[in-house]
Amino acid sequence: MHLDMECTIVEILRPDGSKCAPGETGEVVGTSLTNFAMPLIRYRTGDVAAWGEGSCSCSLDRPFLAGLQGRDDDFVIGANGRRFSPTILTFPFETAEGVEESQLVQRAPGRLLVRLVPAPGFSDRGLGAARALIATDLEQRLGGGMSITFEIVECIRKGPNGKLRWIISEKENVHEC
Repeated sequence: MHLDMECTIVEILRPDGSKCAPGETGEVVGTSLTNFAMPLIRYRTGDVAAWGEGSCSCSLDRPFLAGLQGRDDDFVIGANGRRFSPTILTFPFETAEGVEESQLVQRAPGRLLVRLVPAPGFSDRGLGAARALIATDLEQRLGGGMSITFEIVECIRKGPNGKLRWIISEKENVHEC
């Protein structure tokens, strides 16, 4: 993702506000240099990304983002305070048989609620193997000390845009179906 540096200033910052090194992930913060009606100065986007290293394969000589990893509030915080990208958390659910939909809810660091919607033909009891597989894989990925609980639900409410929020942070209001 190339940046138009004539029209904007983009920073990638650590939680303490210092600038990230190339390849290091942090929050994307932007300043518009052309929007005089509604200036955005050091606007915190909530997106997490890293600067690309080296040159881009298209040969444009501009800074670029190596990867947009998601929203800052989409990250899960482990028991030790480490932040985990939603990208690595999807793998346990790909092989879990009998799961129609899932959602992770984090209300406190080190604690994770996993909501599961059973696929047609599967009951709460039938999801036992899926729960065990998901719990084991998440514990390995998130490290020790993580409290993982499960809730079997009939549906998971979609957001106002009709999309499923896969990770709900503790700061958000969680609605039932």
